[in-house]
Amino acid sequence: MPVATSAFQRGRAALTQWVEREGAERPVPRGHGQEIAVEGETKPVAPRDAGLSRLIWVQGYAKWLVNGPTWSCHGGRVGLDRARNRRCRTGRLCHRKWRAPSGTNDLGASAMARKTRRARKTWRAVTAALAILIGLTAAGASPASADPGGPVAPDLDQHCAVQNSGSSPMTIAIPTDRITLNLESVGYAPANSTITAFYTISGSTRTGTATGAFDTARKNATFNFSVSNPPAGATLTVTYQIWWHDLGVYYSNFVSAPLAPCTRDNTTYVDASTWDDHVTVTGVSQRCETVDIGVGGRHAYVREDIVTVNVAHGSSSWPSWYAGRPVWADYWIVGQKTYTPGASGVFDSDGKATLSFVIIAPTTGAELDVLASGQAGSRTFPAHSWATIAC
Repeated sequence: MPVATSAFQRGRAALTQWVEREGAERPVPRGHGQEIAVEGETKPVAPRDAGLSRLIWVQGYAKWLVNGPTWSCHGGRVGLDRARNRRCRTGRLCHRKWRAPSGTNDLGASAMARKTRRARKTWRAVTAALAILIGLTAAGASPASADPGGPVAPDLDQHCAVQNSGSSPMTIAIPTDRITLNLESVGYAPANSTITAFYTISGSTRTGTATGAFDTARKNATFNFSVSNPPAGATLTVTYQIWWHDLGVYYSNFVSAPLAPCTRDNTTYVDASTWDDHVTVTGVSQRCETVDIGVGGRHAYVREDIVTVNVAHGSSSWPSWYAGRPVWADYWIVGQKTYTPGASGVFDSDGKATLSFVIIAPTTGAELDVLASGQAGSRTFPAHSWATIAC
């Protein structure tokens, strides 16, 4: 049994004994040592034990949720209580626990009822917190960290672009960092999942959130963010939270990188250092056509952009790994919330594929973001490219 799991179980047993003996209202003192039976021997569980410390924190946090923070204005003084950075009101004593009036021993029926309800709420909160913590421990979930060895394979890239604002002749070119996060469900089946991804920037309050789910066939999900006028020297952090509902598993992690230095003089910067080269997009071509979609003798002409994407295996892999395996090409245009399915096919014996799809009435000059996904073995590898819409 892993050390963390055994420590957690010892802490859970110790806390259970404490609650049975002392009740849920009394918190576990930080210096307390609880003796429990481990493999037929009685052993003390110290507060520094990982399991008991975690359970003490859960108990304390659950109580904080119910009761609120503990602070008081000593002596009913008016003004600023500097020790707690709180402003006290005249004649008001602020305590977390209700206190009986001086000289009386009877709490009163209503006060006792309040304390009873609070005890029940506290115990329910502790129980719920313990259930969540036990579930996460059993599932092997971990707190958010930059550890790439979890059940999700993340790929993050950035590239600089120009976003036009306004209309001619008052069009303003705004340097923009295009951020793409691709997630692959490696450790669990992709069915019935929910994903929330959001980014933060150091020294800035700007953020953005996107939601989605793993595609059940290709086992991945991709999210795009745009940061206009990115601050120089800042750090980008993209956090993703995933629920596999059928399995009862939750996982959270993040990827960090320097924010792309996009300026009006630097619109070609690309950072794809975390993307592998198992699959590559070797070319994106476009053919413009005008088609008549009118009916009943009435003409209605629209522009079409016929996009052809060439996909191939990467230099670090063999063609035979991909031969006969599925491959997809999706696209994203500014203003879309998610990628639009473009075309699908299979790799040939040389590990190559050519896919085509049609975009109706595209925005001329906008960025066309192409994401290819190719399978080899049990994995789905992404490839990313972009071009300017020519039609």
